[in-house]
Formats: sequence, structure tokens, C-alpha cells
Amino acid sequence: MTESRGGAGASVLLTGSTGFIGKVVLHELVRRRAELGIERVYLLVRRRGSRSAADRFRREVATSGCFTQSAAAADILPALADMCEAVDGDIRDADLGLAPADARRLHDSVTHVIHCAASVRFDDPLEQAARVNVTGALNVLEFARGCRRLQRFVDVSTAYVTPHTGSAHPVEEAPVALPFDADVAYADILAGRADADALLAATRHPNTYTFTKCLAEALLVARQGDVPLSIVRPSTVSVCRQQPFAGWIDSEAAHAAVAARIAAGDLRVMRMDPSTVLDIVPCDVVADRILACAFSPELQRPLVIRHAVAGLALSLPLARVLAAHVRWFSTNLVDRRVRVVYAGSSAVAYRLFDAACHRLPRRMRVMRARLQGRRSAARRLENLGARLRYLNRTFHHFAHHTYDFRTAFPPLEGFDLRTYLDCVSAGIARHLMGVAPES
Repeated sequence: MTESRGGAGASVLLTGSTGFIGKVVLHELVRRRAELGIERVYLLVRRRGSRSAADRFRREVATSGCFTQSAAAADILPALADMCEAVDGDIRDADLGLAPADARRLHDSVTHVIHCAASVRFDDPLEQAARVNVTGALNVLEFARGCRRLQRFVDVSTAYVTPHTGSAHPVEEAPVALPFDADVAYADILAGRADADALLAATRHPNTYTFTKCLAEALLVARQGDVPLSIVRPSTVSVCRQQPFAGWIDSEAAHAAVAARIAAGDLRVMRMDPSTVLDIVPCDVVADRILACAFSPELQRPLVIRHAVAGLALSLPLARVLAAHVRWFSTNLVDRRVRVVYAGSSAVAYRLFDAACHRLPRRMRVMRARLQGRRSAARRLENLGARLRYLNRTFHHFAHHTYDFRTAFPPLEGFDLRTYLDCVSAGIARHLMGVAPES
């Protein structure tokens, strides 16, 4: 945990506060405001239809269990209303899409910029992912450059920007060298000239998410100038360990997406290497690392890159992770048929078991629903099938490659993954599925 204080009178601009990591970062900014010397937090929120930034903050953030169910809710909720201001904007636009008066006000007052907003879908079209993950990051950098009191710009990336080499080489906290000119590739992407498959093949990234985050890092470092820059790279982010409380999660993404489908009894066949080790890190640990990079004096260097990870020593093979979830869900969600029939790396076996356990039974259920005139039920089943295919397709790479992330941060104190996995299962059941465990 960070222990050092920031300077008095800090004003933070935070993007991505409607997302999982962003909410937890905001919780910690407010909870630790006296320690860090924070007076004001500005939240850049994109207008959605008729809902302004202020409306979305009230409905999607301030009422979230992250704040209302926090152990410190009595202190945090009044402070959230007093010290936080949502402003309309969009990271995809120049000057962040801010009204001129808001832009001037923030340029005059902001001392720290924390950029959490991102498109985290693995299969977004390349240009679409780039406009959020690359253009967005560069726009935030340029806005930070204009902040007269700026002390730090923190960009939240991903530990998977470093491509897997096919060996057990450690992944260090260093810039990733691209095999082409980043500016040229970025221009080609925006102009629609880029070949997504060729770019991914050249860099060995498994999807457009990790690729665009890597490209964003390269361009941020190249265009940094005199902006003090920190890049924080989380691994696989899961439920909170302590803050705002154990088990908090509101995003069915990454590891939680797989676990939730297992808990629901939908995902019974998985293509994975059971010996692969997956680095799973609590979201509040990630938030702590982000705040350390923003405020800790020892990390106030021109360029800092840090992993927010558990590390191999505190991780387990996928077979044991899967077994822990199946055991917990089977024991505590007794009304669910939790069963994993096949979890292995054979493509042939996967196709056979997928047909027998997923596709054929679902087709029968879809046909039955249609014959009964239950069109919405048929659509839900079809969407579920697409979701299961998406999970097995997009997580194939991470389920077959062990990443040995190294970090200068100290090891997680008192972290036991077996106990934490039970916390993950309970959090997913309660907060994503709305199911109260039997015990």
C-alpha cells in the first residue's frame, strides 16, 4: 500500500469512472483524500442520449454498491457529493470534447490526470478500438500538457501489451519495441488502410485490445515531451479484496466472464491448457498501484512503467483455478447444475464436447422455444451461444500462455489465492448473478 502523501490542494481529472476499475479508483481517491491532499475530483463522463455527465454520475456511479455498500459509506457518500464534479466530454474528441469554459477551468486547476477509460472488448474492429484506446489516450495526454499545475499523468494500460515470446522469459516493466513505425501504423489505421491481421501477426498480439493498448503506449512515450508520465499495466483484474469491501465487482469481463458462465451452468466445455498459469489481481490492488504512481514521491520520475499484478509466485495453474470455482459454486449454489465436462487443449476433443454439451442441446432448446412461440427466449439462447463461442475464442491465447510478469512493487502482503478465489466466486454470485449463496 502507498503511504506517502501528495501535495495539498490536489485536483484530479479521472476518466472511466463509470467502469469497474474507475469506480474503485474514485472510491480510493475519496476515501484517502486527506492522506493524498485531494481537494477536488473532476470526472470526465460521456453524454449518453439525453443523459448528461451529471445524470450518469448520479445514476451509474454515486448509487453504485461500490460507494453505498462500502464500509466507509458514511464518510464517502457526503464527500462524493461535495468534492466530485462530473463534466461532459469524450476522450475521442480534441480537448476531450469539453465546453470551452470547462476546458479553461480544468486547465487552471488540475494537478493529476488518471486515465482509466478504454474499450476492453477483445474483438472490436481495429479502427474502432484505436479511436478509443489510442486516440483517446493521446487526447488525454494533450489535455494534460495544457494543465498549468500538472504533477502527473497516469495512463492505465494492460500487462498484456508485451507479446508472449513462446518461452518462459520474464515480462519486464519496460517499453515494448514495435516492428514498425508507430506513427505510420496509427495513421494507416485511422485512414482505413491498415491490415489488422498483418499488424497482429507482426507484433504477435492476440487481439485488437492488447495491440491498440501497446500502440497507445508507444505513442504516449514518443509524444510525452515534458509531461510526467506513468503507465500502469494490470494483468487479469478480478473482484476487490478489501476496498470498498471484499468481493465487490460490477463487470462481467475477463476472468469473471468465464467464472459467471460456469456458475450459471452454461459453460461446460473449455479449450485451455490446464497447466497455464493465469495472473489474477484484485481490483483494489490495481487502484492502489495507480494511486502510488500518481502520488508517491519515489515514483515521480519523468517516465514510470509499473505492472499491477500478483506474480507467478502468487498464482495457480488454470486447472486449480477452475476446480476452486467449480467446488465453491457446486457447494454454495445448490440450485445450479455446475459441471465442467471438458477442459483441455485438444482441438478435436473440444469440438466434439462443444457439440455434445453446448451446440446440440442449445439448438434443441431454441427449436422448442420457437415452436412454442417464445421468440425472446429463443433469442436469449442464441445470444448465449454466441457468448460462449466468444469466451472460448477470445480467451484461447490467455488459456495457453503463461506470462511471468515482474514488478518493482512489493509482493501482495498476506495474499492467498485459494482464499481469494472463494472471494471471487462469492462476489460473482452476489454482484453479477444476483444470487445469495446457500452458506
